[in-house]
Amino acid sequence: MAVGLLIARARGYGAATVGSEPIPPFWPALLGALPSLALVVIVLGGILGGVFSATEASAIAVLWAFVLGVFCYREIPLRALGRIVLS
Repeated sequence: MAVGLLIARARGYGAATVGSEPIPPFWPALLGALPSLALVVIVLGGILGGVFSATEASAIAVLWAFVLGVFCYREIPLRALGRIVLS
């Protein structure tokens, strides 16, 4: 990526766009992705730190992904939780 960035700057390429929408700036996109990226830190940090085993880490990962889906990204509506848990 660094080489691609240097070449793009040297050749004077402008900002890329997807359709009519510009690609979002790096820092706001990174900020929006931090909760999901924290999953790797939580799982690997817990395993390597001796807080929980690999099996327990998978349960923590599922719980974290569920919390993110319901409360952070709001991909799972609260009305559907009962049906999701039953299925």
